[in-house]
Amino acid sequence: MKADKFPVGAFVDEQVQSFTSKQIQLQKNDLVYLFSDGFADQFGGDKGKKFKYKTT
Repeated sequence: MKADKFPVGAFVDEQVQSFTSKQIQLQKNDLVYLFSDGFADQFGGDKGKKFKYKTT
């Protein structure tokens, strides 16, 4: 599925952007995987800083 390319809560050209509504038909035993590549760039936690990734 093609994604909408703007962050949650974003304003582009001072207009609220709307996400595209999508529906899929699931069958018994289907698996659904949800993921985001933006978690590490979010601000939060005790210090309100970016989460970032830890190096291993």
